Parts: sequence; C-alpha cells; structure tokens
Amino acid sequence: MTGHAAFGRRATFAIEVGGPPAYVVEAGATEATSVREVDVWADGRRLTCHDNAAYVPTLVPQLRSAADLVRQRAVPACPFPGRSPAEVFDCLSANDTGFAQRFWLLRHWDEILDNVETYAWLGDQLVITGRIRQPAQPDVFVAPVDPAEFVATLDEAVALLAG
Repeated sequence: MTGHAAFGRRATFAIEVGGPPAYVVEAGATEATSVREVDVWADGRRLTCHDNAAYVPTLVPQLRSAADLVRQRAVPACPFPGRSPAEVFDCLSANDTGFAQRFWLLRHWDEILDNVETYAWLGDQLVITGRIRQPAQPDVFVAPVDPAEFVATLDEAVALLAG
C-alpha cells in the first residue's frame, strides 16, 4: 500500500500510516517493505516530527501491547491526584527512581517516538502527556482521550500495518 490512512482524531490521539518512506522508495522498494511512514498525533501535535520511518515488525507488537494494557485497564491511575496533568508530567519527568517507568505507555514505540518524552495514566480518560525534545518544544502537551477510542485507533492501525 502506498496510500494514506488515518485513524483517530489529531486533536486527541491519531495514527496516520503512509507508504514506504522516500529513502526506501529511492532505493527501489515501492510496495513490499517492512518500513512505513507512521505519524502519531496527540493534542493536535505531530509527535513524529523528527522521524516517522517505522519498522513494522517492531511497531505492530508495541501497538498491540499498548492497546491490550488500556483494554484491560492495566495502565496505572494518576500518580499525583489533585495536580494538573502538566504538573504530573513534570513530577514524573524529574523522578529518577524508576517509578516513572510505570507510566511509559508510548515510550517504546519503535524509533518513531524517540524524540518525545511521554507519560500516560488511566482514569475515566486515558491522559497522555509529553514534551517534544527534538525539535525542542518547551511546553508540555496534554491529550485526554477516551480509552475505547484509543484502543480502536491502535487496533485499526495494527490491522492495516499487519495486513
């Protein structure tokens, strides 16, 4: 597939899948490749602004795992109730004890999100917070998304990528 497919809503959370990246096409591959352009959006921001070339055999299991965690409600609740999501992000970002790793729902999505520091927790909404490191954006984004919508977005992207 060389077309474009979009799942979810950019304003909250979305995944957009394109064809092979330009460097793969230039090398002669146009259809059968394990590398695809995958863009991730949260809070109206493109998180994959530094690198959107995803290795599909690695990314698909990571997407499935994140969907399963949310589906099973196995994502931890907000670790600092009463604080704003941006304050919670700052507290988790400053924590060097390993506690913050419990909130790394998106952290290991292939290499496409290695430029973003993210944390997520689950209550009535799945709250995804983060900061884009490259290119540097100092403000924290906050993307509350309905858990069922998040899972559906991931399931649809997986169906396309794995198909």
